[in-house]
Amino acid sequence: MTTTTVIIPALNEEKTIGKVVGDFLRCVPEAKVVVCDNASSDRTRELALKAGAAVISEPRQGKGYALNTALKSLESDLYIIVDGDDTYYAEDAGKLLKPVSDGVCDMAVGVRLMALTDGSVNILRFIGNKGICALFNTIHGGGFRDILSGYRALNSSLVKKLKLRCGGFEVESEITLKALTNNARVIEVPIPYKRRTRGSTSNLNIFRDGWKITRAILSYSPVRRQRPKAGF
Repeated sequence: MTTTTVIIPALNEEKTIGKVVGDFLRCVPEAKVVVCDNASSDRTRELALKAGAAVISEPRQGKGYALNTALKSLESDLYIIVDGDDTYYAEDAGKLLKPVSDGVCDMAVGVRLMALTDGSVNILRFIGNKGICALFNTIHGGGFRDILSGYRALNSSLVKKLKLRCGGFEVESEITLKALTNNARVIEVPIPYKRRTRGSTSNLNIFRDGWKITRAILSYSPVRRQRPKAGF
């Protein structure tokens, strides 16, 4: 029997974590839902447990640290990675899981194509994301449209090869780079993206974290491998 694990890295997401956990338990009932509490100072851990998730801890604050801890400690055939801020729809999990479970690809990434036009991402972040993606494609190839998406599905074969080292929001670009380096098959799947819940605050700093992401992209030798994209 194929096992599936939903991993939700979370830092101070008490306003949304219960809903996110509940949505994924409902939409992916065969999956184990695990929240990696990233040293939250609010009720994130308590509310995740109450909603039905298993909870593990990573005391070093940083999304990369949380994901690395979760991926190293959890055994599964398939993994879904998703943010805990309720900006992604659990109903779209099947769109990402199916090509991975069918063996079409090793990783499927949710692409937020409409994120600017529907107002769910402010224009500064949108421009930053597009700029970082363009830099990535120029250096490493691939023609990607959204390397910073926090919603993706992966198989265990790829997860075992990732060996992540980034501690912060650079982790999504690192995952994509490591996938290319390991000749993994990657596709992008268009998905909708929601506005943040009122009162919920992003942990990302546009300038500080943007620089860290840029530095991470530049730190790897060029991969330069083009690939066709599915889902468009």
